[in-house]
Amino acid sequence: MPRKKCEILVINNVAAVGLKRFPAEIYSVVKESKDPWAILVRSQDLHKYEFGPSLRAVGRAGAGVNNIPVPALSKRGIPVFNAPGANANAVKELVLAGMLMAARNLGPALEFVKSLDRKGDLNKTVEAGKKEFAGFELPGHTLGVIGLGKIGSLVADAAIRLGMNVLGHDPHITVEAAWSLPSQVRRAGSIDDLLRASHFISLHVPLVDKTRHMVNAKNIAHLRHGAVLLNFSRRTWAPRPARPRTIPPSWWSTSCASTSSTATCRTRSTSPTRSWRARRPTVSPSPMPTCPTCWGASRTASASARSTSTTC
Repeated sequence: MPRKKCEILVINNVAAVGLKRFPAEIYSVVKESKDPWAILVRSQDLHKYEFGPSLRAVGRAGAGVNNIPVPALSKRGIPVFNAPGANANAVKELVLAGMLMAARNLGPALEFVKSLDRKGDLNKTVEAGKKEFAGFELPGHTLGVIGLGKIGSLVADAAIRLGMNVLGHDPHITVEAAWSLPSQVRRAGSIDDLLRASHFISLHVPLVDKTRHMVNAKNIAHLRHGAVLLNFSRRTWAPRPARPRTIPPSWWSTSCASTSSTATCRTRSTSPTRSWRARRPTVSPSPMPTCPTCWGASRTASASARSTSTTC
C-alpha cells in the first residue's frame, strides 16, 4: 500500500523555486484542502481560519506573523515558523527607491512628461518646466531608522554609503544585530528625538503590542517640515481616528506605507524647491486623505504642480 503523502496547503503565491524544496515523493503541495497537514502562507489573515484536526505546522513565507493566530495554535501544540531576513535586501531596495522618489520628485516629473504635447516645441517646454523637479541630493541629509534588525541594518549601511547621516533607535536590539551595524550609526535616545532630527524616517519593526501605534498623533508632530516617512514594515501607525488632522498639510512631503500584500507610495503636489529646514508654515488645517494604505499631505506647491500616485 503506497504511503500517504503529507499534504501542504499553500495560501497566496509562493515562488516555485521554494516549493521545489518539498520532495514530491513525500509531500503533496496543494492550493485547496479542508484538512492539510501543514499550511504555508504569505499575507492571508488566518485569525478566522478554521484549522483542521490534522494540522501539524504553519509556515509564514516572510518575517512577521501578525496575520497568524500564534497563541491559539500554540495551545494546540502547533508550531509557527517564519523566515526573518529572507526579503531583507528587497525591502532595503524599496526604502532606497522611496527616498530617491521623494528627493528627486520622480512622481511629479513623470506626470509632467506624460502631459507634454508631442506636437509642440518639446525642447522649450522641457527646459522651462524641468527646474520644478530639481529636488535635492541625499548626501548630508539624515535618515532615522526605527528598528535595527536585519533590514534596518542593511538600510542604515546603504544610506551611509550614499553619504547620508544615520540615526538609529531600537531599545531591544540584539547583540548580533548590534555587531552588524555600521559604526557610523548614531543612537537616538527616543523616537521623539529621532523624529525631530531626521529628514527621512524608515520603520522596520514587527507588529506587536509594544510597536502598535508607535507613530501617533502626539509624536508625529515632532517631524520637521518636509520630512519623508517610509513604512515598509507592518501597520504601526496610529488608528485612523487618532491621526493628527490638525497638522497643516504643508508639513508633509511623502508618505510610504506597506500593507501585508503591497507597498504603496503617494506623492501629492510636492514643492521641489522648499528647504527641508524651513519653518513650519501657518496654514489652516485640512482633512487627511483617506487612502487605505498610506496617509499624508504634501508640502505647499505651485499651481502648476501635479498630484500623482505611484506603486513601488
